[in-house]
Amino acid sequence: MVFGLSLMPIFSTAQIYVDVVQDSVPMSKGRYHAYSLTLSNATVEDAESILREAFKPYKAKVTGNYKTEVFFDDAKIKAMSENTVDIYVRVYQASTDVKVDAFFDLGGIFLNPQTHPEQSKLAEQMMRDYAIRYKRFQVQQELDQQKKLFAEQEKELESMIKEKEGMEKSIASSDRGIEKTRQTIASNDMDQQRKRAEIETQKDVIIKISDAVGEEKKVAEKTLKTLEKDLEKLEKDEEKLHESIQDQQSKIEENRRNIERNLTDQSSKKQNIEAQKSKVSEVQSRLSGYPTFK
Repeated sequence: MVFGLSLMPIFSTAQIYVDVVQDSVPMSKGRYHAYSLTLSNATVEDAESILREAFKPYKAKVTGNYKTEVFFDDAKIKAMSENTVDIYVRVYQASTDVKVDAFFDLGGIFLNPQTHPEQSKLAEQMMRDYAIRYKRFQVQQELDQQKKLFAEQEKELESMIKEKEGMEKSIASSDRGIEKTRQTIASNDMDQQRKRAEIETQKDVIIKISDAVGEEKKVAEKTLKTLEKDLEKLEKDEEKLHESIQDQQSKIEENRRNIERNLTDQSSKKQNIEAQKSKVSEVQSRLSGYPTFK
């Protein structure tokens, strides 16, 4: 069924209440009978855009806009008139709502229920269908927004999971680093033991040549100093290795605390996702109650 070309209700629109008010209202040509409705929480830009979509099947030439008056010139609505119909529509903001006044010029006479009762019913239906189309548009926007929030929350959860995996890998890396450092410390301890033995041996050498003169004693003393410096370096290296282990252990503890917080946040985020999923389902259900317009 082509939208708006019959007096019969289109799809399930009869189940959706839209109040179309008829009254004499001023417009560009004077004061004439109008078919008016209110779009709640709407914008004039969207209201005009959906209006153009709703009246597109009538193949009219469209001029003007919501700032002045939208004019549908020579609309072909055979159920209303064998001749073309000129439709004037005023779209204007009223607080958070939008008011829409439509005037149907049948060619010298503006449509009204006294002179054309059946065609008047069609005009009401056209406006009602337009309002329902707009309401569907609003619900679709809401659904898109709720789906966007749902997708964002899923991405946030995915990010949390990856963050946790990263911290777990960091802990494993720190554990390996600590084990490797301990192995290095063990090797360092053996080097220190050998170095101390060398120092004691060199001290014995110096004692034996204590009465010696010349280069031999100087060389022996220099060798001892070198060995002592080597030992000192090994001891400092070991201190740094122990500090490295402490740093790695602190990092592990920090990651473990962060993982605990991460798991708590994940649990909370999963609850939010389920709640958001319910919102999406609720809006989707409301949207399914509206007809799909071509």
